[in-house]
Amino acid sequence: MNSKLSQGRLAVVLFGVFLALLASRRWDQFASPQVWDEESWVIQGLIERGWREIFQPINGYLLIVPKLLLGAALAVSVYEFPTVAMSFTWVLTALIGVAVVFSPTHLKGRVLCALAIFAVPSDPEVFGIALYTFWWTAVLLFLLAVWDERAPALPLRSVYLLAGGLSSPVIVALLPVFYFRAYRYRAHAAEKWLAAGATVVAAVQFYFTRTVAAGEIPPLGSIAYHVIPKFLGSFLVGNLDENHTLAWTAGVGLLTLVIRGAWWDRRNATAAIIFFLLVAAVGLSVVRMDPAAPHPRWAGPRYFFFPYLMTFWALIQCLYLPQRKVAAGLAGAMLGLAVVNAVPAWARGVPQDDLRWTDHVRSAPFFAEYAVPIQFDGSRFRPWPPLRESRAVWEKVLGAPRLLPAAGQAARPTFAYRVLDAADQGPGVTPPGAVAAPTQMITIAPARAAGKRELRLRLKRGDRVYYKSGSPDAAAQMQVTRSEGVFIGELPLTAGWVTLEFSNSKLPPAFTLVVTDGGHGVGEWAWVEGPP
Repeated sequence: MNSKLSQGRLAVVLFGVFLALLASRRWDQFASPQVWDEESWVIQGLIERGWREIFQPINGYLLIVPKLLLGAALAVSVYEFPTVAMSFTWVLTALIGVAVVFSPTHLKGRVLCALAIFAVPSDPEVFGIALYTFWWTAVLLFLLAVWDERAPALPLRSVYLLAGGLSSPVIVALLPVFYFRAYRYRAHAAEKWLAAGATVVAAVQFYFTRTVAAGEIPPLGSIAYHVIPKFLGSFLVGNLDENHTLAWTAGVGLLTLVIRGAWWDRRNATAAIIFFLLVAAVGLSVVRMDPAAPHPRWAGPRYFFFPYLMTFWALIQCLYLPQRKVAAGLAGAMLGLAVVNAVPAWARGVPQDDLRWTDHVRSAPFFAEYAVPIQFDGSRFRPWPPLRESRAVWEKVLGAPRLLPAAGQAARPTFAYRVLDAADQGPGVTPPGAVAAPTQMITIAPARAAGKRELRLRLKRGDRVYYKSGSPDAAAQMQVTRSEGVFIGELPLTAGWVTLEFSNSKLPPAFTLVVTDGGHGVGEWAWVEGPP
């Protein structure tokens, strides 16, 4: 009883530690949760198809767990969807860390192996986002690969298999491990059942994967020249120094130790399995893109997640090699260097912009059609294609019962305008960069004198204004006269010219729009009326 109690306490402590590590790597997503990339496709699918959406592939892959998380978050609240989805995601991520520690596997140093997941020396692209939880559920498949055959735990392993295998194509690459285990541990019936189950799950995943071309296999010359320095050398020094020769040297040294460690521990099948997992992880990345292209910080950092994790696990196993103190010392030094190498990539250097999901969703039912902006790389100026639905759909979505009440949302301000894009293209001649011919034009020029400026525009509901923002530190404010508190008072920050359509159904048929710039001194942006 005391042992179970102490294990429970340790699990709680580790859960908290993993959450803290996750927050340290992706704090912006915690402080300002956003909806990212293809998550908008899932939301749109859930809106239009309901729970059937979870069986629709994305980019050729079944992503059951990410879609279940997003669907559950949507069922809780539409208005607070980013926060709820983030909460579910972070809990699941920390629980996977706990699973690494407490699952009965042959891994040595299981706490270190769990901590290693949160310390991979790459940009934290796959951290803290619901869409990318399939990278984390795949870790459950790696645990099955090194499971202690003396602990059958078939129900638990089946959950791991379904969660990981129906959410990641990794299951296809790991089939040889399941077959190897079924043969090596043939006295254990659970291994045969797992191999049979893995075959079925892999067949389902492969059915969808084969419909999407992974791209041409990179040239052998590129593989030979880049794989070792890119996926092994960069693990140790890639974020500290870009020198290719140094990366080659570090990669060869690391590979030599890993191979020697597996050989010295050859009586333990786990060592060989982890080495296979490392090779498979690199192979999965290479078939997706030429190894010359990705970079652990700047280009496709997600493709380093599995190779780096398996490298960590291989080195941690070397720490426990009997009678191999030199090898253990080298492994410890490399592990320390990898953690130092992770520091420059630990968190993203530029804070992500808040695209104000709740304000946009609250505004959506008051327009004939509304497009909610979606994050792509953290910048408001480079968004993903928006989530676009008609008024009828938005009214249906927001009117459906949710677990979290939408108390007070109806009384809060909404946007008076929508920002048009190419999908809103109207007829007629358009100004350069505009979407449709505007009724009024507002341009910007540097102020020649200190002090704010004010424009008063007489508009009708449905009129369009050609607009470009000024300095982010001098954001423009707007007000619809005699409608104080009804509309949000900010105009958007834009990278270029956009068209604002003032078509909110709460607007009066005719109204005066008062626009005030944010300039406070000479040289700051100020409003000027006229053509651009």
